[in-house]
Amino acid sequence: MASNKTEFQGYLLVFFSTIIYGIYGIFTRLINGYFQSFTTSFIREGLTVLFSLVLILIGIVKWKKIQRSDIKWLIVMGIISTMGNFSLYNAYSLLPVGIASFLSYSLTIIGSVVFGIIFFKEKIGRLGIFAIFLSIAGILLTSLGSLGNFNVIGALFSIGFGIFISLYAVIAKKISGSYDSVQIYMLVCLITSPLSFILSLIFKENIPAFEFNSSWMWIVLFAISALVANMLYIKGFSYKINVSIAGIICTTESVVAVIAGYLIYSEVITFTTLIGCILITFAAVLPHFPTLFKIKS
Repeated sequence: MASNKTEFQGYLLVFFSTIIYGIYGIFTRLINGYFQSFTTSFIREGLTVLFSLVLILIGIVKWKKIQRSDIKWLIVMGIISTMGNFSLYNAYSLLPVGIASFLSYSLTIIGSVVFGIIFFKEKIGRLGIFAIFLSIAGILLTSLGSLGNFNVIGALFSIGFGIFISLYAVIAKKISGSYDSVQIYMLVCLITSPLSFILSLIFKENIPAFEFNSSWMWIVLFAISALVANMLYIKGFSYKINVSIAGIICTTESVVAVIAGYLIYSEVITFTTLIGCILITFAAVLPHFPTLFKIKS
């Protein structure tokens, strides 16, 4: 019974992180035009490193010596995070939002299932398989309103993003029990931030000087949100939850984005979008029915 409760807590942490990920689009809109894609990434991750150091220095987060065998995994996580940002930027630049979202989230689920089986010998029951199909159907319905012209290169970037997210989850599960989740994400940001800076120079992005304005205020809040979201996400995997089920839960990010768009920007929610959101939410909850009943009993 204790094992079921612990596992459920891990999935809850992933779900809470997904809620924060779902409002990333709001932050992006608020700073859009002032900070560009890779500039946003290297400043946000740089600020995250500073915030994490403060938490470590004042004793809230305990620093653990990094094992030599884990250094390579942290480097890989940093590279994956950078390549994920790069893929997402190009996917949404080359494809309509609907197609990019559908391919990205679908591949996140499929990649999570495949990598979960390969690296952790995870098993997926009938409920899990049914949830996967429900989730993909829900993603398609929420994306229908913004489908448009297809671009092969954009599709490859979307697929790449989904695969990178899945790999990130695999490595997070592998090392999450060894260190504090804040320490892990800080080390990932130490790699992601300079790599993003290099990409911002390659793409000739404008890097604004620091000044007291609303855009800098929002990017600071963005960095704090990113730290909390990734802390919860990585911590969730320390409970040894299934990567495949976590991948399904992550698709609820699109539901949060739809709700946030409606509440903040008064965006219209169509009937198909509503049905899609319901399917995604149901798919995220479905694999946990047996666990919930066991906990109750």
